[in-house]
Amino acid sequence: MKKALLFFLVIGLFSCSNPTKTELLDYINNKIVVASGWETKAIRAYEEVSGANYKSDSLMYLKIQSDVKPNYTTFCKELEKFQAELTQPELVNLHKKYIEGANLQLKGFGLITEALEKQDTVIIANANECLNKGRTLIDEWRAGLDSVCKKYDVTLTK
Repeated sequence: MKKALLFFLVIGLFSCSNPTKTELLDYINNKIVVASGWETKAIRAYEEVSGANYKSDSLMYLKIQSDVKPNYTTFCKELEKFQAELTQPELVNLHKKYIEGANLQLKGFGLITEALEKQDTVIIANANECLNKGRTLIDEWRAGLDSVCKKYDVTLTK
């Protein structure tokens, strides 16, 4: 009887999964993968008209209005939806940082279009500040995600 009980305890220990690790795997594989597709579309569209690829204010304005903002808005909505689905405090807090960074980025894109409409360099400076702060928070989220993955022995692959 004792051997049978010990066998079931050992089986039970190996078959039980850590709830944070389980939620982390779902978060990465089923949530972030979906949302990041929208983010990628938005960022690629923005890169087509900014920096070295900048051609004119009107082209940038049109691209942000037609591609960047709609895709990034969908991305932010997906992130918000996932917040309510998370239950593990470690992931809830980490995800809040991602949402905050993404919302700052979205605000920055909106400010760019406003600045282009008004030809206002002060608004452009505010937009760049939002984009930079948002990127910093998203970088912090990614570093935190890497740390949580390491803690729970989860390997991220591209």
